[in-house]
Amino acid sequence: MLHDHDRNKKYYEGIRAAVARVKARGERVVVLDIGTGTGLLSMMAITAGADFCYAVEVFKPMAEAAQCIVEKNGFSDKIKIINKHSTDVTVGPDGDMQVKANVLITELFDTELIGEGALPSYEHAHQNLMQERCEAVPHRATVYARLVESELLWSWAQLQPVEVEGARLVPPPAFFWSKSKSINRRSLSVYFLPVESQVTEGEELSLMVCHDDYSLWYSLQRGSQTEAPPSRPCCTCQAHLVWTRPRFGELNDRRRTESYVSALRSVLREDGVCLSVSDGSLLPVFAHMLGAKKVRRFHLTDTVHLSLQVLEANSMKGRVELLEIRPEQLTSNDVGGEQISVLMGEPYFSTSLLPWHSLFFWYCRTALAGLLRPDASILPRSASLHMVAVEFQDLWRIRAPCGTCEGFDVTPMDEMVQCLPQQPISSQGLLSFIREGRCHGVALWMEYHLTDDITVSAGLNGPINEQVSASD
Repeated sequence: MLHDHDRNKKYYEGIRAAVARVKARGERVVVLDIGTGTGLLSMMAITAGADFCYAVEVFKPMAEAAQCIVEKNGFSDKIKIINKHSTDVTVGPDGDMQVKANVLITELFDTELIGEGALPSYEHAHQNLMQERCEAVPHRATVYARLVESELLWSWAQLQPVEVEGARLVPPPAFFWSKSKSINRRSLSVYFLPVESQVTEGEELSLMVCHDDYSLWYSLQRGSQTEAPPSRPCCTCQAHLVWTRPRFGELNDRRRTESYVSALRSVLREDGVCLSVSDGSLLPVFAHMLGAKKVRRFHLTDTVHLSLQVLEANSMKGRVELLEIRPEQLTSNDVGGEQISVLMGEPYFSTSLLPWHSLFFWYCRTALAGLLRPDASILPRSASLHMVAVEFQDLWRIRAPCGTCEGFDVTPMDEMVQCLPQQPISSQGLLSFIREGRCHGVALWMEYHLTDDITVSAGLNGPINEQVSASD
C-alpha cells in the first residue's frame, strides 16, 4: 500500500479536510489512528496541522517499525505509538490516551470491507475513545456487487457429482455450503449464493445482503417480494474448514478425474489390493468402482469423517477400509496379510504449503516397500518440479523498497520486508526467456506422471503464452 500513490494521496486529502474542519471549530485537534502500520497516516495528520496523534498498532514488530519511522521523521513529540488492540486502549491521566480524540483515522478494511473487524473497532472507538462531535476518515464506504456466471468458480463452492464408468458418485448433502469470500486483499471478492439459480434477461431480481461483525453473505430474491433474511452460513461437514477452494476445484475437475480413472484402469487387476495415500481423495472410491478386490486408504490428517460421509452417501461403507495409522507403522496384519498390488495417491496432503511438500508420498512409498508386491504398480510413477519466470504488474511491489512515501522516510519498513538472505544451498541451471521484460520472481508447480502417457499438472495446463492477460 505504500506504493499506492493514488490511495495515499486521497487519504492525505481526506485527513487535511477533517483536520481543517475541527480547527475551524476552534478546537485542539487530537487524532486517533487505529491500525497505524507504518505510522504514515499519523504523520500525514500532524503535517496537516493536528496537535497530537495516538497511533494504535497491535502487531509488535509493526509497532516497533512505526516507532522508528516516527522518530526518523521527527514526529516523536507529536505521535505516540500504542502497541495494543484498540479495544484495550484506555483514556485518562494514567491511561494510554490522556484525552479523547476528535479525529478518527483508520485503515482496517479488507476485500469485503469488514473482515478485519472494522465494525467492532469503530463501535468501541466511538463509545470509549472519541468525542461526541468527531470527524472520521474514511466516514463512509460503498460495496458494489454484480451477478456472475462461472462454471470454474462454482466448482470451487462444493463437491459435485462425478461420473465413473457410467456410475454416478454423489456427494453427501452436508458437503453443500454457501459462504465464500475472496482470495486477495483489495481485489474482487466472490460470494457463492446458497443455490444455483436460472435467470433470464430482463427479469427483476433483488440481492439481499446480511452481515455480522466480520463477514457478509448474500441471497438472491425474485421480483419485489421480500423474503426472510437467510441465516448465517455455517459449515457442518468441515470440508470447507479443511480444504481450500482450489481443492474443491481439483475434485470437481472432470479432465483431472478422467486422467486418474484412466491410469487406475490400466494398472488394476481383478485380485488387486489397493492402498491410497492422500488426504480426502476420491481415488479409493474410483478404484472400488473400477472393480478392485480390496481398497484401503490412509488418513494422515483429521479427514476420516469426510471420507465416511462420501462412502455412506454412495452405499460404500465397509467396502473401502479406512486406516488411521502412520505409513511407517503399518504392518502386514493391518492389511490382512496380503501384499499391496497398487499404491496410489494424487498426491494431496492438507498440510502441504509448498508444491514439493506432496512428495511426502515418496516417503510413504519407501516406508511401505516391504508390503508391496514385487510387481506392484505405483501411481504416480514419478513427479517433476517445474518453474517459469514471471513479470507482475503490481504484485512485485510488496517486496520492493519504498524509500519515501508522500514525503515521509519509511526506510525502516523497507528493512523489515527485505527479501530473505541467500540460503547456503544453491544450484545452477539455464532458463530460456520467451520475451524481454523484468523478472520479478518464479512460479513453481509439480507435475505427477501417472503412467507413461498420462500426466496431471498442479500448475499450468497448457503452453506458456507470451503474455497472460490477468491481474496479479
